Amino acid sequence: MKKIKNRLLCVCAIVSVMILTYVLPLFGVQTAPVYVSAVSTDYPVQLMNIVSAENDGIVLSETGTADSSPLAAAELGGSLSCSWRFDYVGTDQNGAFFKICSAESGR
Repeated sequence: MKKIKNRLLCVCAIVSVMILTYVLPLFGVQTAPVYVSAVSTDYPVQLMNIVSAENDGIVLSETGTADSSPLAAAELGGSLSCSWRFDYVGTDQNGAFFKICSAESGR
């Protein structure tokens, strides 16, 4: 009888977790962000500038180093806020994935 009771409790716990896993996203419950990092570090880091289509010296720049800092278009300067690197994350059936990181903040 005790074995049956323990198995029933285990089944109830598993079913509860499965239901919560399905139901919580329906109510907009926020989950922790997923952080990714480069899978391979066997290649040297190459810093790049992301330039506007007109190629008039305007590049993508980070305005701060804190989380959620806004990006801006700025003239190319000597600071690392205008430099970016593409970290290889991985591949799946859709192709390769990269994470674009600022050279100044690493974000």
